[in-house]
Amino acid sequence: MTRKIALIAGLFVFIFMPMQAARKLTKISFDKLTYDFGTIYEKDGNEIIVRVGEVEHPMVEEHYIMWIAQVSDNQTTRIRLEPNQKPEVRFKYIPNSTIYAYCNKHGLWKTEVE
Repeated sequence: MTRKIALIAGLFVFIFMPMQAARKLTKISFDKLTYDFGTIYEKDGNEIIVRVGEVEHPMVEEHYIMWIAQVSDNQTTRIRLEPNQKPEVRFKYIPNSTIYAYCNKHGLWKTEVE
């Protein structure tokens, strides 16, 4: 119960906080889950391809990635995902930006773009 409340509070804070503060959020670590389902990205020209998981994250009604966002100093882009959609999106490559992904079951993950 405490973990669920923290996740809901974290999501509310992320949506309404200033961008600089949002960049300081830390990912929720669930050991193996973080490795298997954490956000990863691959540079492809002027874009990055963001995937959730070394093992593709489930995308069913009960357990899916609700959104993936890219946050930089002057811009936030968030893409909403739906169940049965592939947990993969493309963003413009912005060095030093941060990628967030929110799972309806496990919460928020964060990855820094180099």
